[in-house]
Amino acid sequence: MNKKYSISGQGTITLTDQDFIIEGGEGKIYAKQGVAYKIYTNPQDVISFAKIQELACLDQAHIIRPQAIVLDQHHHPVGYTMQHITNTIALPRFFTQNFKQQQHIQTADLFSILHTIKETIHFIHQKNCLMVDGNEMNYLVNKNDFKQVYFIDIDSYQTPSFPATALMPSIQDYHTQGFSQLTDWFAFAIIACQVLLGIHPYKGKHPSLKTLAARMQANVSIFNKAVSLPHTVGNINQLPDVLKTWFIQLFEQGQRSLPPDLHYTAQTNSTPAQTLTGNKKLSIQKLHDYPEPITAYYSYHGQQAVLTHTTVYINQDSPLSLPSADSIIIFETNTLTAIIAYTQQQFLSITVPSLSYTEKTNLPCDHLFYSDNQLYIIYKDKLSLIRFTVTAKRYIVTIAKTWQVMPHALKVYDRVLYQQVLGMPYLLLPHGNTACAQCAIPELKPYKIIQGQHENGVVSLIGYQQGRYDHILLRFDAHYQQYQCHIDKDKECLENNVITLDNHTIIMIPEDEQLLIKHRDHNTEKQVHDPVIHTQMHLIHAGINVYFYTSHSLYRITMQ
Repeated sequence: MNKKYSISGQGTITLTDQDFIIEGGEGKIYAKQGVAYKIYTNPQDVISFAKIQELACLDQAHIIRPQAIVLDQHHHPVGYTMQHITNTIALPRFFTQNFKQQQHIQTADLFSILHTIKETIHFIHQKNCLMVDGNEMNYLVNKNDFKQVYFIDIDSYQTPSFPATALMPSIQDYHTQGFSQLTDWFAFAIIACQVLLGIHPYKGKHPSLKTLAARMQANVSIFNKAVSLPHTVGNINQLPDVLKTWFIQLFEQGQRSLPPDLHYTAQTNSTPAQTLTGNKKLSIQKLHDYPEPITAYYSYHGQQAVLTHTTVYINQDSPLSLPSADSIIIFETNTLTAIIAYTQQQFLSITVPSLSYTEKTNLPCDHLFYSDNQLYIIYKDKLSLIRFTVTAKRYIVTIAKTWQVMPHALKVYDRVLYQQVLGMPYLLLPHGNTACAQCAIPELKPYKIIQGQHENGVVSLIGYQQGRYDHILLRFDAHYQQYQCHIDKDKECLENNVITLDNHTIIMIPEDEQLLIKHRDHNTEKQVHDPVIHTQMHLIHAGINVYFYTSHSLYRITMQ
């Protein structure tokens, strides 16, 4: 598609499919040369120039407000321009313990994010505007430093002359008529609870109140003794007293007030590490403790590598310093030599620890990607498979195969790539030696994908729609031609804890904290109930051997 538009007072622009980012309920988003363009499906919904003028007072760079009207060839308004931001992560990623551990995100970092949000909301209120729909999907965080927070979907804000146009049920204040600064702060309290504890304040299990709306109307929150919570929820008692008191006043007592100070003071008391042991049905063996939290695990043909934030342990040898935070471990297929791949000044670099060999290649790289012990690089509109050729003196790095991708629309997850093409969601699934399946998945149309993972023909996704999170499990056949889709709706926590063994057995720990065993190729299901199972056990595997890690410790788990 090539379509020409006029920008009010700024000339013309031609938008193509390569400029496409995503399609939502109101229209499509494109980006070109640092500017993003929202083109509405129904031109009657286009924000007015008068409202753009009223929103102009929100003149902070991280508030991504509408800036200029976009006109079609008949000079009719069809959209608006805004600042294009890149390298961002949706705020809900910060709700999961595993993501925080992988990215070495500390509690102080979370308070810094919330402090920025709080100060920006205060600024918005000073300008006589209201967010109204301040749900968690309206924030993006810079993934380079996890500090800058971007406010998006500003066109729905309430201004002095224009009422708000949207409200997500998950942040609705059932005890207040209309919208005010205090209803904005109620919404902020909900996302603050999600960021710090990993759960919506009205989730968890209650014996009689089953729905979110019922819990919110009855003021029965996670701070109520009758509510049970999964293990992934953070320690409520480690919240600062002033913040815990504010949460209880809002969520349990129905009071409405401004938030307290959010500067974080480190706690001196820490929870001692727990040693897990098997029970009646499972045998659990601790394999190793590490001085830092585990962030990743790699295995191939008997070789293993465990990563922490700064260190890699290859086959339990002496620890080696990681050259970069984005390091990936590949085992060369002929010699089984471990290769550390990483980016250096936007070029692919490799280190071979056993040979004390390091090379910065001439291959430009925006992202590294890993699947089935294969390394891929993403640069602009290309996904490229990398090959290593061993010579007497060095490792020659070459591109074996390349696939076209849409650079603005592409989202990179754990061994799965996601993009929309002409409104249809597609998954790109590298597998085997040189294959990459490109699969249209219409079931994903209603969702914003928060996270995903893929291995051995099974894709596990967390999708968001209308204030709830669903777990989507896709089981592909051996050739990635057909799939079965199962959707488990309205999840309480967002941990995506699923592995697929090399014999195609699927093992997961859902939020009801049991071991659930399925199979990729047939509809069998087995549940293993054991008190030792909990959602903080991050599942991993080597071949058909099942492992897990919790913070600093690596375990092996087997059936009795």
